[in-house]
Amino acid sequence: MNCIARTYIALVVVVLASQESTGQEKGWPASRRAQVSQEVGDSTITISYSRPAVNRREIWGGLLPFGENWTLGTNEKTTITFEEDVEINGIHLATGTYGVYVYLVNDRDWQFVFSGDTTGDAQRYKKADDVLRIAVRPEDAPRQKRLKMGIENIEEREDSHEADLYLHWEKKKAALRLRMTGERRGKGLNPVIPEDAESAWAVVESSLDGLIAENFVLHTRDFAEDFETDFGDGGSAAAHVQLLRNLRSGGLTEGMDLNLENLEIELGENEVTFKKVIVYSTLGTLDLTYVLRKRGEEWRVTYLYSD
Repeated sequence: MNCIARTYIALVVVVLASQESTGQEKGWPASRRAQVSQEVGDSTITISYSRPAVNRREIWGGLLPFGENWTLGTNEKTTITFEEDVEINGIHLATGTYGVYVYLVNDRDWQFVFSGDTTGDAQRYKKADDVLRIAVRPEDAPRQKRLKMGIENIEEREDSHEADLYLHWEKKKAALRLRMTGERRGKGLNPVIPEDAESAWAVVESSLDGLIAENFVLHTRDFAEDFETDFGDGGSAAAHVQLLRNLRSGGLTEGMDLNLENLEIELGENEVTFKKVIVYSTLGTLDLTYVLRKRGEEWRVTYLYSD
């Protein structure tokens, strides 16, 4: 299927009765609300946002001060919906709907923020709701009277579809590169576990909870004293934790998520192996295998492989 032939843009503009709640001066006309939907590959990306006008105002560093979070919306939050998992500038983001913000560091350095909070007033923002934050360098662009967002530069690759998510207002334009993964994270997060493996699976669940939350003490709490891994450079539990902490300090453990749809379980005598534990991360998609063995009456993780 040619993705360009099947793309469409539906733009619905509604004039709001109220004034802008962000940067709207009295006397200026109210912001317009727009919705843009674009097919990329086999799924649709939908953006809902307000379209304030420049109206002879200084925008960057004026109406929108540097060093502050720009809510990108007036009255209602700006949102984006992905029907499948997507990589944004190489970083995974799960299927779902997100609030979109921009933090303006300075004239040449912005950060796009994807938040789990999608409802309510545009002014309501909590950093704790951030799911993903990506640095971007805006470019000079032809004058754009009203804020415009959309999807462009769609390309069909050998194994995926790619496109740009862009924001254009006044004389600045910034874009993020999207790659559609064809996967939907969060699948199979409640797999059917044989009764004989339930207690061992509880140990793996706890370890994964710690990994996703970047709580590496919890992640390794039930590792055996003779634990070994080939994750990264391999080694012991202590080396494994140090590796993860180094990755965290570089921001490489942000936005991790799971897919257990294809989980495989092998039962042996005093040993259980869980294969196809899929972890999405900025390092790419990790296919992990947990091996657990009985130590007395308790299950302990003895091996952790990454395929």
